[in-house]
Amino acid sequence: MKISWIIILSAIAISSCVSKEQHAVLQSNFEAYKKEADKSEIQFKKEIDTLNKQLNNSQGDKRMLEDQIKTASSQIESLEGQYNGLLETNSVLESNYNALLASSSNRNQKLFQQLGAKEKMLEEKEDTLIAKLNRIDRLQATLDERQARVIELEGIIARQDSVAQALKQKIKDVLYQFNDDQVKVKVKNGKVYVSLSNEILFKSGSIDVDSTGVSAIRLLAKVLNINPDIEVNIEGHTDTDKGLDNWDLSVKRATSIVKILTAGPNAVDPVRITASGRGEFQPVEDNATSQGKAKNRRIEVILTPNLDAIYNVLDEM
Repeated sequence: MKISWIIILSAIAISSCVSKEQHAVLQSNFEAYKKEADKSEIQFKKEIDTLNKQLNNSQGDKRMLEDQIKTASSQIESLEGQYNGLLETNSVLESNYNALLASSSNRNQKLFQQLGAKEKMLEEKEDTLIAKLNRIDRLQATLDERQARVIELEGIIARQDSVAQALKQKIKDVLYQFNDDQVKVKVKNGKVYVSLSNEILFKSGSIDVDSTGVSAIRLLAKVLNINPDIEVNIEGHTDTDKGLDNWDLSVKRATSIVKILTAGPNAVDPVRITASGRGEFQPVEDNATSQGKAKNRRIEVILTPNLDAIYNVLDEM
């Protein structure tokens, strides 16, 4: 869920007081902030893609190992059939050997040689069978280990999703007095997105949070302190109206939210928090209408569970 900011019409007066040189410096800084934010978003998506690819590779390895075991099992059945056939042949040769022993020493010698050759072949087949069995045991052990890692990884991912869903419900419970147009909460890609409308946060032309917004932010801080492993990113968003610099406005409003979160009796550890501004460039509605602009002016709080457990399991696979 994305969050929007109010574009402040009175910013025209402020903008007119800034020199061209200062404006250029600010513009350069804002472009750098945007690039860094885009880079962070791309990096996170790459990490998610990498995780999905590694999981798919592990499942592919599992299927490959299962196919190898099936092939080896078929070979064992064939060897066992050959082995039984050799046993029967050996028995027949032994019988013939005993019957012909008295009548011809030359013939007996030949049969003895044949019997020796058959016995040697039988021993070689037995050695091959043992080697195949040992290989199957190794393949099975590898398959069992990979399967255990896959199950562990699936369990961690399920728990992460459960944590996100539980966090979403806790936030909705503490912010129950706000309607869906004021506060929206959803889970996407394992993250919880809390979208706060500027309706409850800022007056036009101000970066100071209204008392209603302060109350909502402090309620959110209580939930964040109950979940200390959750990383917090505060994003400011605006519509396309010009007046104040939208990059500057979105960043300053995000910073105002951070100051409330990190102050007071329920202060959140600042190490967990990142403030950023998206300006007008990630709208949730069309800016062609006043209703769309109102929805685009927002603060978006993005909560990310700790992914260290998933990375540790992938490192061991």
